[in-house]
Amino acid sequence: MLLVAGKQSAGATLSAEAFLASPAAAAFKQGRYQEARAGFEALVAEYPGDALLLRYLGLSHDRLGQLDKAIAAFEHGLEIQPDSPALHYFLGITAFRSRDSDRAFAAFRRAIELAPDSPYGERARRYVAAMQQQIGSYEQPGAPRRWDLFVQLGSQYDWNVQAAPDSFSGDTDGFRFTQFLLGSYDLLQRERWRIRGELSSYHSQHPDSDFDAFDLNTVGTRLELSYASRVRGRPVTTSLGYGWDFTFLDGDRYSSVQRLATRISVGFRPDTLTQLVYEFRTDRFREDGFNRKVSSRDAVVNVVGLSQYLFFDERRHYLWVDYRFRHADADGSNFDVLAQSGVVGASLGLPHRLRADLNVSFDYEKYVHFRGSPDRRSRRWTLSTALSRPLRGGLAVSLGYLYANDDSNYRSFEWDRHLATLTLGNRF
Repeated sequence: MLLVAGKQSAGATLSAEAFLASPAAAAFKQGRYQEARAGFEALVAEYPGDALLLRYLGLSHDRLGQLDKAIAAFEHGLEIQPDSPALHYFLGITAFRSRDSDRAFAAFRRAIELAPDSPYGERARRYVAAMQQQIGSYEQPGAPRRWDLFVQLGSQYDWNVQAAPDSFSGDTDGFRFTQFLLGSYDLLQRERWRIRGELSSYHSQHPDSDFDAFDLNTVGTRLELSYASRVRGRPVTTSLGYGWDFTFLDGDRYSSVQRLATRISVGFRPDTLTQLVYEFRTDRFREDGFNRKVSSRDAVVNVVGLSQYLFFDERRHYLWVDYRFRHADADGSNFDVLAQSGVVGASLGLPHRLRADLNVSFDYEKYVHFRGSPDRRSRRWTLSTALSRPLRGGLAVSLGYLYANDDSNYRSFEWDRHLATLTLGNRF
């Protein structure tokens, strides 16, 4: 229970006249929300069965930015009046502000079902449309913010740290600790235009000194210009982005990648999202191998991709497929590549705010100028699963498993890998 009952019985309510005459209602009307909150808390303690008081207590918390407490108050009110469109609507707004899209969609949908022609039903439809537009723009649904910060800490157990072939006789399995940081800031926010800058960083460390050479550090920067519009009533978002990423192994620079990418996202129907992507990038590696003309991996790469999403139950669940074609023109003939890849995935909202994700991917690479006979080919299967749950606010925990198998026509390039992951992340 949110609050403890006071002198009145559990079903006692305050009359409409007494509510309007209360100091708490006057403070709320005048924008003195701290005073209003204290007043409504006292009234709820005296009239614990009054859903109207709980609604305004929730609104007072919301105005003060206390979103978790606001949600608790609205849900307490819905225990008393489960068919109140107002309580569902205001619960949806607060969940929207806290970026809990599953709860917001469910609350708005229930408000529309209960009172489709009321102001609550009409406003709820507007919020649903706005959230669908955000998803069409490939954004996390929720109140727009100028900045985002995501921090994640994790531990992994890797059964093949080195991606070594089966014939390898040394130790291959071990733990690693990981840290990930992603920060973004909107340099420009207009009705349809946005310029966003991003900075990301990933680090991993192996407690076993035998794997120090595989300690990984990456730093990435990105700048993206996007424009959101509607074409014949359908949401369309186009974007152009530039990124520069650096990778280090055991503290030494391993590679750098510069990429220029454009993306078009279209919601042909409310329950679908279609994306077309083109990327041009340059890959640069510190080491060229034994002979630059043969073994250098420095390359100019072109990638074309198409993704399709299908949403269910107000986008609580979705299926997706993705196809990519990649051509790498490398300085070393051994790394000229024609590649195709495909992914099939599902994301399911489960009871108790759990979310399950499952992805299966297949990559086929053909090294078209390989100095050897036969030409090198690689077929890689990857299966990944994850179960996650938000804990409080922006905090969430996730448990994942990945299996990958690279089936090459050269035995020295064959490997398989199991990876178990536990992460704790917080979005600020």
